[in-house]
Amino acid sequence: MQTSNTKSNSLLPSSRRLEALSDCVYSIAMTLLVLNVKLPNIPAAKVAYILPEFILGLTSRLHDYLVSFLVLGSLWLVSHQQFHYIRHVNRTLLWINLLILMFITLIPFSASLVGEYSNQQISVLFFDGHLLVLNLLFLINRYYAINHKFLETGIDPAWRKRIGNAESLINFGLISWSIVWSFFSPQWSQLPFFMMPFTPIFAKKLVS
Repeated sequence: MQTSNTKSNSLLPSSRRLEALSDCVYSIAMTLLVLNVKLPNIPAAKVAYILPEFILGLTSRLHDYLVSFLVLGSLWLVSHQQFHYIRHVNRTLLWINLLILMFITLIPFSASLVGEYSNQQISVLFFDGHLLVLNLLFLINRYYAINHKFLETGIDPAWRKRIGNAESLINFGLISWSIVWSFFSPQWSQLPFFMMPFTPIFAKKLVS
């Protein structure tokens, strides 16, 4: 039965075109993030007085940019890792990934919302809710690919599930931490996301 499934899956389209599209979307979204750091329109006569104050005030903007870039980079790493072992796709898996990319392109908007209104809890909750949806979609993507045996030959599905579940659990924990923190200090509630790039390392230690 397993040989039959493997043979039928080999006739399905490769994941390469989907990977190429995903990389393009991620690179564009990452580039758009920097547009949230805007230069002011300062009259020439007042540049010497206003520009130093503006540069000092960039700290919060650059903090928001750094957090958003790390979050987006971490999501790209999740996508990259998943497609390291997903080798075939069908129409359903394509639509799941199109939904993921739709929410990825929304990241610059969520980031600009937090950057503009960092002291407002609703903007932070919007950003955190956005990440919860993405984390859930990546979880669905992984389970669908594993259950339909779209994996690279030699990959242990049970091991992939354990690692993937650990990564999702840690990410859900970081997002939940940010949500709770937003009730006390919305401006600093994004700090847990600095740990997102290390999620794969924590996951492997958790599983091993």
